[in-house]
Amino acid sequence: MVGVIPDDRGVVLALDKGIPLAYWSPHSEYTVAVRNLCEQVLEQKLPDEEVKRSLMQRLWDALIPAGHSSLDGIKPPQRH
Repeated sequence: MVGVIPDDRGVVLALDKGIPLAYWSPHSEYTVAVRNLCEQVLEQKLPDEEVKRSLMQRLWDALIPAGHSSLDGIKPPQRH
């Protein structure tokens, strides 16, 4: 399961084991769009890996226009 963990610095998208996948600062103009995508991920309940990869790729793609091709060394989802 994927969870969205808000904190005082921004929003962290994490897997069930608490492994952070990506982080967004609340000061970013993309925060609202990313939060909306995070909500979609949660609503989907991730029925299978393909759906999870697709949604995670959409989240990651949302960061690319902002110039965040990598965040704190975290790699984007693998394309299969």
